Amino acid sequence: GDIQHVKVRDLPSHVHKEYIGPSNTWGPRMKNRLLEYKEDYIDEGSFVPVKQVMVGVFFMSYLVGLPAELRHLRHEEEMKRQGGHH
Repeated sequence: GDIQHVKVRDLPSHVHKEYIGPSNTWGPRMKNRLLEYKEDYIDEGSFVPVKQVMVGVFFMSYLVGLPAELRHLRHEEEMKRQGGHH
C-alpha cells in the first residue's frame, strides 16, 4: 500500500495493517529485518551502522540529560526573578 493515497481517517488501520500487523508476526519480521540489515550494511563493510549508532547514542544522551538541564534553567530563572545570585 502506498501511504500517499490513504485518507486521514483510514491512517491508523492502514499503519496497523501495513507496519504493525498481528503480534505473532513480530518475531519473524524482526528477524528478517535484522538479516536484511546485516546483508545490506554489515556484510558490505559499510560505515552506515557506525554512524547510526553514533546518532542514536547522541539522541539518547540528549534525552536523558534534558530533564536535568531544564531543571537547571528553571532554577536559574527563578533566581533572576528573586534578584538572587547563583
